[in-house]
Amino acid sequence: MPDKLDILYPSGFYSYQAPIHLDYVAALGGLPPPVPRGSPFTYLDLGCGDGFTIILLASVYPESRFLGVDLNPGHVAAGTALAAAGGVANVRLIEGSFEAWRRLDLPRCHYIGMHGVYAWISEAAREAVIDIVRERLEPGGLLYAGYNAYPGWAAVAPLRQFFLDYTRDMPGDPIESIRATLRHLKELRQKGAAFFQQNPTAAGVLEEMAGKDIRYVAHEIYSPHWSPLPFSAVAAQMARAGLAFAGSADLQHNYARPSVRAEFAAALLKETDRLRAELHRDYANNTFFRRDVFVKGAAPRPSAKAVADRLADFAFGSRVPFPEMSRALPLPGGEAMALDSPLFSALQRALASGAATIAALRQRPELAAFPSEAIAQAIQMLAIGNQIVPFAGPAAPVTEAPRDWTIPLRLNRHLLAESVEDAALLLPMAPALGIPAPLLRDEALVLLAVAEAGREGAAGWAWDYAQRRGAWLRRKKERAAHDAAFSEILTSLTPRLAKLAEIGVIAPR
Repeated sequence: MPDKLDILYPSGFYSYQAPIHLDYVAALGGLPPPVPRGSPFTYLDLGCGDGFTIILLASVYPESRFLGVDLNPGHVAAGTALAAAGGVANVRLIEGSFEAWRRLDLPRCHYIGMHGVYAWISEAAREAVIDIVRERLEPGGLLYAGYNAYPGWAAVAPLRQFFLDYTRDMPGDPIESIRATLRHLKELRQKGAAFFQQNPTAAGVLEEMAGKDIRYVAHEIYSPHWSPLPFSAVAAQMARAGLAFAGSADLQHNYARPSVRAEFAAALLKETDRLRAELHRDYANNTFFRRDVFVKGAAPRPSAKAVADRLADFAFGSRVPFPEMSRALPLPGGEAMALDSPLFSALQRALASGAATIAALRQRPELAAFPSEAIAQAIQMLAIGNQIVPFAGPAAPVTEAPRDWTIPLRLNRHLLAESVEDAALLLPMAPALGIPAPLLRDEALVLLAVAEAGREGAAGWAWDYAQRRGAWLRRKKERAAHDAAFSEILTSLTPRLAKLAEIGVIAPR
């Protein structure tokens, strides 16, 4: 294996970094957003990879400015090409190291994101990050940090060491060396190697690695500065830059029972010190990865009324139609919280029909008797399940499924047209949500076909596309079977078309 892997990190969208999500986490902490709703902002992504996340975000915030910094020129080139092809002009990717940040002309920012970066860089680079945050994040600005954490990784570190040692002198393709090592480790586990028998957590991580993109495994294992961190260390380092812990981007971790088993919840509720509370939660869950949100300034614990007051500024809506909504919230330990009370049911029905503020919800007869704080608390539980979300932009209710449509966002048209054959799941942005609305590959091709050729010509357009790209619907390579598959997929999509129109993925024509 070479000392330095020349392997591009796989593209991915990390919704935890989205401004609307960070604003919502701040509100749960009783904090205002970095800028008033609808105002322009500046967003910096440190270690942005190919910039896929910020390119998609920039496409739905055209009035704002997005910058990404990454050390790998291949990442920067790939992201710059995607932004140009998608017509996204308000994003810039910069090749450079964190240590050299003063030469990169970085502006003052309202948001800074770091996903999968902080625990993979040298001490000198971490010190540079602290300097960047101290000098470039605006007061009240938000920082997202996703990083490998202790205690989870403590028992699994020997697994990484096996990769390093086993592949040290292997010649040839590094990717094939990693695949061979995975196969060997799985064989050891299957034969009952004592390491895996006495360390079942490592066996679980091995199985998870085997199912991931091999490029992700390469970057996870072979980073020369791989160093999981305890929350206390990260919080102390951020405090040096004037930041305080605001909350977790994993929404359930902002509450007691949704984040730990019942036997640990009481102690968590009694703990008044936030740092000790996070320590308790991490050891109760054996946390492997944290997604922390910090604020530039103070973050005192808020009252329920303070949180409700902050949430009053948001419009909430659903990501899915009402019939697809869950009536229970899974809890740690295999239990579930029922979401079938009159309040939850009324909220789900109301928000499935269109986004609304808490004040607007209270104007509905079925919700008028509930106090604002009760509605706010119920919405928070529904948001943990990720079916009710804060909306990032305006959304007009669409009551009927459109028969014909366009795809308004140029980047979405590019993503669907150029990525259909390469991915099982596609991620067109939903402007109203501020995050993508995932589509299966075949669904994406059907949506694109109608947008490009109209309802009547869509099946023929899809067939021509499939012939050129080798991307046949349901692998049907005969025209009649392909047309039948097109019709079946379109029928299955119909209940979701109104929602896709409401959130801006498609627009009725």
